[in-house]
Amino acid sequence: MTQSIIYGIGEAVLTDLKDPNKIIGFSKLQNLTIDMSAETDEVRGGDDPYPITEFPRTNNITITAQNALFDIDYMALSQGTKFETKASVDMTEFLNVVIPADGVVELEEEPVEGSIVIKGFTKDDTPAKGKYSVSGKTITFHTDDANASINGIYKVKRTGNVRSVSGLKGKFPKPFKFTHRIPIYNDANQIVQQMELTIFKCKSDSNFNFDLAQQQAYAPQVSLKTLDPKRPDKKLWDISLVDVEPKDGDFGTV
Repeated sequence: MTQSIIYGIGEAVLTDLKDPNKIIGFSKLQNLTIDMSAETDEVRGGDDPYPITEFPRTNNITITAQNALFDIDYMALSQGTKFETKASVDMTEFLNVVIPADGVVELEEEPVEGSIVIKGFTKDDTPAKGKYSVSGKTITFHTDDANASINGIYKVKRTGNVRSVSGLKGKFPKPFKFTHRIPIYNDANQIVQQMELTIFKCKSDSNFNFDLAQQQAYAPQVSLKTLDPKRPDKKLWDISLVDVEPKDGDFGTV
């Protein structure tokens, strides 16, 4: 092979070190950065501007992965907890309407008892101006409040495949093994090798943010730091290159 070209971003997976059957996949990566850095302590003396020698102080490997698809497991990974399955959950719905002439507003779904809150209004069995009554999915206002814009919230009980993640005080991220696979191309755009990087132990730095914007897809990002896996062979990471039967890439001719 005369040329070796890394093209694209590949795929990655995190494997739970305590339970290898639990994995978190990054199959649609947008960005992946693996940064290896080191710091040293220099020994200096006399008038020589150059150090006499230096000793290693710290070695760091950080991984930053951004995936196009959201998975609630990313939050569990970064915050050190795990999701749980529930039979139901009360979810917030928003009410932003203009009160019609007859004062009757019909909700799409029946609210949880006592969950309706409307800014500037209070609940009453016999609504007067500034008040409302509730019966099932129907909210009734006084006709004197017709044409007023209202803002409110209410809860609806959801029972469909409910999964929940909670932030817990004193809970820390657990360690994973990080594996990344990417094909290697030759100068004829053929895949001729597969490269696999394994970092034997890493843990989230607990940073996670919802960076949301209008009419833009959200791409979650996690950051990981490498830890000492305490292996007998002292390995922190490993890269393997394997020759494969040449085949054309599936991206078309470049």
